[in-house]
Amino acid sequence: MKKVISGGELQDSILKAINLLCGTVKKTLGPLGKNVIIDHSAFSPYITNDGVTIAENIESDDPVINTILSLIKEAAIKTNEVVGDGTTTTLVLLESIYKLGLEKLQEGTSIYKLKGELEGAVNKVINLLNEEKIVINDSIYARVATVASGSEEIGKLISNLYLKYSDALEIKEGILENDTWEEYNGYYFESILASPYFLNGVKELKCSKTYILLVDKVVNNIEILTEIINFVIDNNSSLLIVAKDYGNNVVEEILNFNYENNANIILVKCPEYGYNQVAVLKDMEIFSGATIKRLNSEISKEDLGVVDGLIVNNKVITSINTLNNLKIEKYVNELSKELKSINDMFEKEFLWERIGKFKNGKAVIKVGGITTSEIKEKKMRFDDALCALNSLKDGALVGGGYSFIKVSDKLDVNNDGLKIIKESLKSPFQQLLSNAGIEASGVLKKIKDSNYSLVYNLASNEYEDIANTQIIDSYNVSITCLKNSLSIAILLLSTFSLVINEYKVDNKFNFNEEI
Repeated sequence: MKKVISGGELQDSILKAINLLCGTVKKTLGPLGKNVIIDHSAFSPYITNDGVTIAENIESDDPVINTILSLIKEAAIKTNEVVGDGTTTTLVLLESIYKLGLEKLQEGTSIYKLKGELEGAVNKVINLLNEEKIVINDSIYARVATVASGSEEIGKLISNLYLKYSDALEIKEGILENDTWEEYNGYYFESILASPYFLNGVKELKCSKTYILLVDKVVNNIEILTEIINFVIDNNSSLLIVAKDYGNNVVEEILNFNYENNANIILVKCPEYGYNQVAVLKDMEIFSGATIKRLNSEISKEDLGVVDGLIVNNKVITSINTLNNLKIEKYVNELSKELKSINDMFEKEFLWERIGKFKNGKAVIKVGGITTSEIKEKKMRFDDALCALNSLKDGALVGGGYSFIKVSDKLDVNNDGLKIIKESLKSPFQQLLSNAGIEASGVLKKIKDSNYSLVYNLASNEYEDIANTQIIDSYNVSITCLKNSLSIAILLLSTFSLVINEYKVDNKFNFNEEI
């Protein structure tokens, strides 16, 4: 059956949903924010202050509130998908914009008039924030990573590796108590050997001149490889074959051939899946000079590529100087242009990694800890730091709510939308101080009296000159928080009815009744 919720009843439900979601998540904002314990049916409970993780796990027994929660979560999750950070700030802004907007609607303001004014106000704020951008140097990366992770140790480690390997930096859960990391110079990809026996009993194989064959299909017939195998053997070289998969007979025959002829032919399965697999194969084609063989096409020695160094263990690492190759430089420039048209964060991160591997190689951080819960919580902080560093690509702002309150002070209020946004811009700053148990008005007065030359550092409990401040926010994260919070707030303000499925259970059924 369908149930319709309208008017004041719906507004009450929206407020309850906002108070439940935003009220929980906003307590985690800032270096002195609180943690939340999350129960999980499949894993042990874990502790986190990661906004999007907390938001995703908040639900209600009330189906009406739960439906509204799903809509509000979209603002937080969308922010995380686009820029990888700013979830909590988005919800803080959303709560303020909605509640202040609701007051105006209850006073008789038209939603259509208010919507236009709010959108115009946010556009003005974005232009003003653009004027507040600061110059980014190496020290800023460490500051941003430290604030995002809440740990100077994490901030220092990840920023050092990020500056060296940029986008080709991966975070994994480790098995040791301490954090460890591995650095790979050259093009790197993780894959699966068709058989562990290709390592011939050693942990790692190193080859000098290595030919590479790329096959975009399952290899079931050894005969199609005869020409290239003979060519490689005649040249006393190694051969790496990368294909979607191999028939058991092919794997066995190659292993026997290696043993009988003291050859070094290695069969590896294509990394990744779907579109990502196609993209990685294209990368391999570029760096090696090989030609990708499609379905039902003949394979010859002209299809082979070559690299000057190859390391194979449970991963595959090719050591090549990519920047000396003009073809590769042109390819990397094309990938960089492609980035501009991508909004999805996961697609961006994958493309960033592809570009980074061509330039400098790759680094992998393995997060350590004593317990599984500690490792999970710590990894989330590493992930937050990495997302924050990635978000600096479009510029940085003075953080701690400073840039928002400074821009708020510049807004000339001549309509309701500007008034709401002006007031809402103060909410992240106020929440940061509230979480630290500090009265916001006194701190705000001192910052204004200094003509915004000072910013308050919650972690050190000191005022800092903005030229040397440790508190930095991403410009991209800041404007994305504004846009997404406004988008969902307007949707909620302009919604006056909710139609929901209502399921009725027949409680008269007797489970003990004999059939």
